[in-house]
Amino acid sequence: MSTKSGRAIVLAMLLAAPAGMLYTLWADPLSAGEDDVVYYYPLRVLVGQSLAKGEWPLHNPLEATGVPLMADPQSAVLHPPTWLFAVLEPHRAYALNLFLAFSLAGLGAWLYLRRLGLVAAAATLGTLAFMFSGFMIGHRVHLSVVQTAAMLPWGLWCIEGMRREKKHHQDHQGHGEHKEEGRDHEDSYTGGGLELAFTAMVPVAVMALTAGHWPTFIHVSIIWLAYLLLRARPLAPALVVAGGALAVAGAICWPQIDATMQWMAQATRQKIGYAMLGENSFYPAAGALAFFPFLYGCRTPNVFGQSWWGPWHLCEMLGYVGLVTLVLAAGALWKLQPDDFWRRVGVRWLAGRLRRGRRENVEQALPPNPRDMEHDSATGDALAGSLRPLVRAWTWMLIGAGLWMLGYYLPTYRLIHMVPVLNVVRCPARMLLAADMGLAVLAAVAVHAVVLGGGTGTLGRAAARLARVHLPIVMAGWLAAVAVGALLVGWLFPGGVPGLQFWAGGPAQAWQALRPTNPAILVPLALLVLTVVVLRAWLAQPSRRAWLVAALLAADLFVPARFVDVPREPTPQGLSPAGRLLREKLATEKPFRIWALSDSYHTRARELLLPKYCESLGLATIANYGSMQSPRHAHLLGLRIFGTTDDWATLLRRNYLLSLYNVRYILAADARYREVIESVRTPTGPPPQEGPELLGGTWTTENSQLADGVLRLRTSFMWRWSIARHDVTLEPGRVYRLSLEARSAAGGAGNFVRAEFFRRGLDGDYFTSAELGLSVHPEHLGPQWRRFEWCFVAPPHGAGRDLVRVFTMSERLIEVRSVSLRLSQRPQPLDLTGRLAPGEPVYRPVGQPLPPEREGDEPVWVYENRLCLGEQLYVQATAENVEALRRLAPDRRGLPPVPDLSVRVARSPQRAVWTVMLPALAAYGVLAGAALWWTRRKR
Repeated sequence: MSTKSGRAIVLAMLLAAPAGMLYTLWADPLSAGEDDVVYYYPLRVLVGQSLAKGEWPLHNPLEATGVPLMADPQSAVLHPPTWLFAVLEPHRAYALNLFLAFSLAGLGAWLYLRRLGLVAAAATLGTLAFMFSGFMIGHRVHLSVVQTAAMLPWGLWCIEGMRREKKHHQDHQGHGEHKEEGRDHEDSYTGGGLELAFTAMVPVAVMALTAGHWPTFIHVSIIWLAYLLLRARPLAPALVVAGGALAVAGAICWPQIDATMQWMAQATRQKIGYAMLGENSFYPAAGALAFFPFLYGCRTPNVFGQSWWGPWHLCEMLGYVGLVTLVLAAGALWKLQPDDFWRRVGVRWLAGRLRRGRRENVEQALPPNPRDMEHDSATGDALAGSLRPLVRAWTWMLIGAGLWMLGYYLPTYRLIHMVPVLNVVRCPARMLLAADMGLAVLAAVAVHAVVLGGGTGTLGRAAARLARVHLPIVMAGWLAAVAVGALLVGWLFPGGVPGLQFWAGGPAQAWQALRPTNPAILVPLALLVLTVVVLRAWLAQPSRRAWLVAALLAADLFVPARFVDVPREPTPQGLSPAGRLLREKLATEKPFRIWALSDSYHTRARELLLPKYCESLGLATIANYGSMQSPRHAHLLGLRIFGTTDDWATLLRRNYLLSLYNVRYILAADARYREVIESVRTPTGPPPQEGPELLGGTWTTENSQLADGVLRLRTSFMWRWSIARHDVTLEPGRVYRLSLEARSAAGGAGNFVRAEFFRRGLDGDYFTSAELGLSVHPEHLGPQWRRFEWCFVAPPHGAGRDLVRVFTMSERLIEVRSVSLRLSQRPQPLDLTGRLAPGEPVYRPVGQPLPPEREGDEPVWVYENRLCLGEQLYVQATAENVEALRRLAPDRRGLPPVPDLSVRVARSPQRAVWTVMLPALAAYGVLAGAALWWTRRKR
């Protein structure tokens, strides 16, 4: 078999690898049961339904009271794989979208690594390491993230094509397949020149942009820019070409960009605070996942049976690239750096070790490179790039990615919060993408160097020692660190560490994870042994046995690919019982909306018909899900972008908002929701009188100001609250109503403001129970004064000082006034039309409870809202009429004006297609044709 045929077979196997490594997706592409079910799948289904009818997917009337569809960039209307939803069964189309994303990532990584001049064995390992890295596998639940990230290596491939280097005539006989015959060149580009780079970069940028996850696109663009600054030479022409390519790509994508910008101008999340910006900062303890990917559990327990108990979310913290990748990348960082690199970056102890025997180490590690030793044409290998500058570039990239990933755990993240555009890009841990790519490249470079050096150099010996000695020490150190952390936390903070609510578990879960029989420890230890054995066998014959290392890495990465977000039992297919019931009613009744109550935005989404999943079935919901939300919708109903609300019980008890907006059916499974639903009855008398004001005394302020009855709350440091306190005395077991008015500066609040009853020692010393206070979230605040209220039952008497406190961690000003606490009663429903007699239940069950899809879960109950008023004639929404509807008097009779909460984009994308997109495509076609003609002529 020829070398060319062998490479083609390897490439074909890499492209087909996702179908095998992720084989469970064929039958169950929505196995994660999170954003894949409630967001990406329904969005793409709605787009496919519109495209199949030959219509632009402009509007989605099934969510809230109507939201834009194409204007949500993650609908990916212009992304070619999305069009499969118009012609294929939705689950099959979704699975193919995932497989195509992983295959594109692999093909791009292969082409990039080959353009660097790395041998096929090295490119194979680097491709596997990136294609099935922790970032890619962890974010499989986020389709748009994976599709955008898949284009990262393609951009690097384009940028590497802008690198001009000197070549000199040479004739060198390499090892085996690596024979190269040098040719005479003066100055030439490694990848065909600026013309071809521009031609390739435009579709790469279009694919990344139309995939829809713009924060990931921004991260990818930052990685591209950093790489371009470090590698492209000469720099100025490369910057011009890259900027021009992005400008053309933006023009081609203008229909999407224009629609999204219109939606963003009306949405709640136009500015975000520092705390929200730093959500999912990479918690340092998550570094253990680079060695034990399931040490902190799994969100969908399976063979790895412990539920997730670590920091934030597994998908955001998982940086696993395989043990052998870590070993080889560490070897490259150790042995292929310039003599003084680590001294210059401040790691002097490593610099001292490297100085000993430095020259012979490098010379034994690989033959002299003609690009480094251009005056010696008799030696060296005609490599596509110089290894040491490449290693240095990716070392800087890793350092930068590490600083970014740590987010608000470092003060440097404040600088990012000051930069426009970057100050709305959340989740700094997603710079793991750059780290995973860098480790994959460095590992590939190490394989290349060892293969060409015959395995006798110190790089090979260093890799063997790293696997045999250093890797076991580091892995044992992480296990010891978890044990020590569990001991310290259990001893110092038996009630939990204050302020670390983003940890899902504590010491008990840590000890469970550290048990000797835990597969999350046993499997990595077995892979450690295999890594040592395989590296030793490979180093004996590096060129012939390089496939062993790739096979080891594939086996290693198969574990997270197979078990991350794949539950023990497959997800049931077809309609859930509730979906079947309500679709039957939709066919026979007038249009209606539903509202599902759940502990989170994704818990039992199929069974409870949470948004947006219910919309894929044609069922309308009053709730919402997605990164953009109408401010009027958020203000009136108290719903957040996740479709959940702290105020669900008040909405149920008062009822009139649900009835005015045609919410006819309520779904619930948890007993606490059903208890409230079944307790709501029409009033039997006039509204009860409330008690006297309990907050008429003196407020004590800290890091806040009180003037003219207005509290001014703002803090420059996230962990130092701006707070005001007032002493109170409450009667245990009585219902109290806590209310306030609040507003924020233009642009919105930087964080929530909370008013709560607090007693030190009642429920910890940091936060009190959620039931004892009112949280007003940033999307609920605006420049106008808005009123918020909350009812709670006073706890029993106890030791400690009883307080009402109002506080925030917002760095932007929040003003609060009219804080009130009165003895009261639970809210009662408003029967605006007098439809029901006094004392009648407002919600009644529809038939029998529906059986759960998984054994042990509660059955699903469907309730009919007996006060539902059907579709209303909406009036144009204003801040005033929305606030007036929220404050409707409890004895109101007759229908009030009902504001239209829907959002639409004004400019049609058809016009953008004709005026911008098509001319840009035509211009690109001309430029690409001219570039190809000019390149052929030069040759």
